[in-house]
Amino acid sequence: MPNPVTQAEMVLLVRAGLRKNFRDRFNRGAIEFEQYLRTDTTSSPEVHATVFTGPSRLFEMGDIEAPIFDAPRIGPKVTGVDREFGLGVGIGRKLQEDDLYGKSKESGIWLANAAKQTDEYRSAQLLDDIFAGSDFLGIDGKALVANDHPFLNETGTWSNLAAAVGLSLAGLTNLRDLAMNQKDHNGDPVVVNLDRLIIGNDARVEQRALQILRSTHEPFTADNQENALKMKLGISEPTISRYKLSKKSYMMVDSEMNDAWFLRRRAHTSKTWIDDLTGAILSKIDTRFIIWFVDARGWYGANPT
Repeated sequence: MPNPVTQAEMVLLVRAGLRKNFRDRFNRGAIEFEQYLRTDTTSSPEVHATVFTGPSRLFEMGDIEAPIFDAPRIGPKVTGVDREFGLGVGIGRKLQEDDLYGKSKESGIWLANAAKQTDEYRSAQLLDDIFAGSDFLGIDGKALVANDHPFLNETGTWSNLAAAVGLSLAGLTNLRDLAMNQKDHNGDPVVVNLDRLIIGNDARVEQRALQILRSTHEPFTADNQENALKMKLGISEPTISRYKLSKKSYMMVDSEMNDAWFLRRRAHTSKTWIDDLTGAILSKIDTRFIIWFVDARGWYGANPT
């Protein structure tokens, strides 16, 4: 007969002197969001930016003719505001007295896990909102990936949203075509070099990405011709977002032009103390950061259903 198992609520915690458990867990594994967000720190609870552009080309001048003067154009201001996150846990005197197996020490691991997961989930929220713009908008009031971004100093719009086809040679070619035909705010050509592919956490999508990025010959074709896309992109590994909800959407990024940021306002700050009134061991951790973007020209995406 198996031993009985009983379950009850128990808030996990960091016990005094167990900071090592926290550090070891928090430092375990790569930080995923740093692969697609640029990272820095900030000393302000808000960050502000705008876009400034001048004339497109020089005007032809006649002999002893004065140059024509043109005023620059300035866009609206976009603001990113920090968000604060925290978690507090505690262990009462009763549990301290009854902790025969020392399991409460593991709570330090899980508090660190919660801190790390918060960074990852909030960063991946940008990827999940990349086509909708419900939570994150750029300088033009549009989502990070859209087909109607307005120019600042030119009529019309530009797009970084490709047709909603699944990850394939055609899909990546569509993204690269958008990047090759990209324009600046004056409507002039701008050089975009896509060097990162971001996909969802799906084994079949990953396999397809590896076939495209690594095959010497074009995959999924009968004529076995040379895979020119692989040579042009020069990417050998896709970036897998395990925290992105959509498993089918995919994006390509120019790391130099990437203007999506994770700005740390306050580093993870932890504290552990004993409550004088109850004798409980209390621990807390908190942090503040800003996730935002201004210009969207470094990103290109497709959102197949």
